[in-house]
Amino acid sequence: MPYQLTSSDPDKTIFDRSGAGCSAAVFIVFGSIFLCVGIGINLLNSSREFPYILIRLLFPLFGAGAILGGIYLPRQMKSTTPQRITFSNDLGAVCIDMTVPSTDTGYIRYDEIKEFDIHIEKRSSDKGRTYYYYHVLLRKKDGGEWFLTEDSAEDKAIEQKNKLIAAVRLDAPCRLSVNGKLSTKIDKQEGPGKTVIHWQNKVALWTPLFLFAFAVIFLSILGSVFFSNAAYDMGVFLFFILGFMLLVFCFVMFSVVRKMIKDYTTRYAVAVGSDQLEYYEFAKSSGVTKNSRAITLNDILNITYSFAPARTYSNAGLSILTRKDIEQIQKDKEKPLNALKDLFSGKEKAIQLSIPALNPVECLQLEMWLQELIQTKGGKAQ
Repeated sequence: MPYQLTSSDPDKTIFDRSGAGCSAAVFIVFGSIFLCVGIGINLLNSSREFPYILIRLLFPLFGAGAILGGIYLPRQMKSTTPQRITFSNDLGAVCIDMTVPSTDTGYIRYDEIKEFDIHIEKRSSDKGRTYYYYHVLLRKKDGGEWFLTEDSAEDKAIEQKNKLIAAVRLDAPCRLSVNGKLSTKIDKQEGPGKTVIHWQNKVALWTPLFLFAFAVIFLSILGSVFFSNAAYDMGVFLFFILGFMLLVFCFVMFSVVRKMIKDYTTRYAVAVGSDQLEYYEFAKSSGVTKNSRAITLNDILNITYSFAPARTYSNAGLSILTRKDIEQIQKDKEKPLNALKDLFSGKEKAIQLSIPALNPVECLQLEMWLQELIQTKGGKAQ
């Protein structure tokens, strides 16, 4: 569960981020056990025959990976998940704090909220069993969604949603006067009739090192199985499984490496003038335009940011949407296979601003800043 209800009174309903300490401890403890067992196996058995070589490799590698994951998990959660979300009836707004006490707060006015709802997520296990998880979320009028709680029991999720509906007075007037704020991680320039923001996504050194290490380990394990005597004894079926695993591995690695190369070699920019918004992707070295799109301000229906912690959610992130984009998103929800086809087509997609350096509060502030800028430039209320 990403958040837990920690306080509720007539004026405030507070959700605090669930700690990662327990999960991190489990990763570290089990990782240490696997690592110690793996070291013991390698000391007592030096066989290179299958399946012994596989066991000798997997136990220590899995253990080391789990320990690193346990160390990294709390830091990752703190940088990507707000510590507290407060529904303040007194202010007529939702206050979102990355840290408590807060040095930076994002706000969602009550009059921006459409409803509280439940998103049903379907997950499948390796044994073919299907599990359902129920996410209580806040849905804004512009389509943005903020996921709050997660339960495996539908009745608990319904109870949580009903508590929110009863406690949060969405008709309370907003008593805040807050303007959009642009993070210092984004550069801004004022040109003739245009305001331009631009940024570059950084690629951490550990990312390519991790990918290289993972690729070497995975291919080594696959190769040891492929060239073992047992593989030939098991026949064509095993080679089919190995081929399928290699295909999935290549697809995932291609997608990740392509995104990493794009971030390393590309600068991104958004320019807002009196009549249109322009999005650009430039080659970092030469400045040549690699991709661009222009939208008239009147065609922009919404600028939305959706927050979904600790899960894969296709609509998460900051998007600039036209009516056509929203219609396409709805079609993709009804027919997910069409969305998969669009990944490999040249079909024009909604503009999604990829800025991983920004935390959720900064993304929410950027959303408000862009809305205000468009309203100022074009006289169009968002």
